[in-house]
Amino acid sequence: MDQATKVRGLFVHPGQVDEGAVRFPQIARYQVRITRSEHKDEMTFLIELRGENDPSDKLKERIERSVRGVTKVRGEVEFVSKGTIPDGVKKIEDQRTWE
Repeated sequence: MDQATKVRGLFVHPGQVDEGAVRFPQIARYQVRITRSEHKDEMTFLIELRGENDPSDKLKERIERSVRGVTKVRGEVEFVSKGTIPDGVKKIEDQRTWE
């Protein structure tokens, strides 16, 4: 079972990720990737779209607003090709290193 992950001092829960994504029927698969750059946490919402939907800047902005509203953490949406996000992947993938 996926666990909550602390990002910029706030816990992000897998259920929040689901809540942010379920509002958009265009989304087929999704995953949150947490990374660290210049000592700052970065949250990226990876999204595969259904069918032949062409990602628009407007859709990207709406999803980013939705994710921020649910998680209280600003994140960036990145649209990825179908098949990029495998079945059974963790909803929140923490790739930060603490060196």
